[in-house]
Amino acid sequence: MQASLPLPPRHTTREDRSGHSQPNAKLTLSFEEDLRLRWAGVAYLGIILAGINSDMMFRPMALSASDTSAQALALRVSLILDSLMLMADVILALLLFSVFRAVNSGLAGAAMVFRLIQAVVIGASLMLQLVALQLPDMVAPLLAAQGDGYDLGLLFFAVNTGLMAHLLCHSGRAPKALPMLLMASAAVYLTGSLATLLAPGLAEAIQPAYAIPLLAELWFCLWLLFGHRSQSA
Repeated sequence: MQASLPLPPRHTTREDRSGHSQPNAKLTLSFEEDLRLRWAGVAYLGIILAGINSDMMFRPMALSASDTSAQALALRVSLILDSLMLMADVILALLLFSVFRAVNSGLAGAAMVFRLIQAVVIGASLMLQLVALQLPDMVAPLLAAQGDGYDLGLLFFAVNTGLMAHLLCHSGRAPKALPMLLMASAAVYLTGSLATLLAPGLAEAIQPAYAIPLLAELWFCLWLLFGHRSQSA
């Protein structure tokens, strides 16, 4: 009888024969993937800077402006910053998917989709800011409605954040506390957005909890920029 030859292991790489990643596989980074994560960190930093300046500086300036020209300038700068933020968000979503699909392709794809939906919702809400440029007497209610659009977008971002926490947890690359903090951030985003949309009276009480997402996103950004190394490094 002819001796049978030993068969190779079913999974010898991060991908099976169909090209799909193994569920919850550990993340091994090539130099190119490491570079993608660093560019993702640059995009994330741009999102944070543009978003904070638009929301905390220029939109308040538009509301408090004493003349229409100053108001219009503040609104236009805010629009530019938000547009740059959304472009960076799309880039970030694609870069993160390209790397973390090796951990779990289904969850990485879902995370990308939810982040892109958030960008679409927030982008649609920017139309109200364009209307405010044409109706300076309606700036306050229009920006309030735009804020509700942001909160609607954050519902989808909450799902994205939870999925990214799971992917980071199973990647074997991130500090253990980072996925936990991101998961807590997802809960804050979800609770805060639902409160704003359904029970506005509770929204102010939840505001201090947004320190958790701020810390988590800054940490995630820094990890993307500096906190990982390729296998060849």
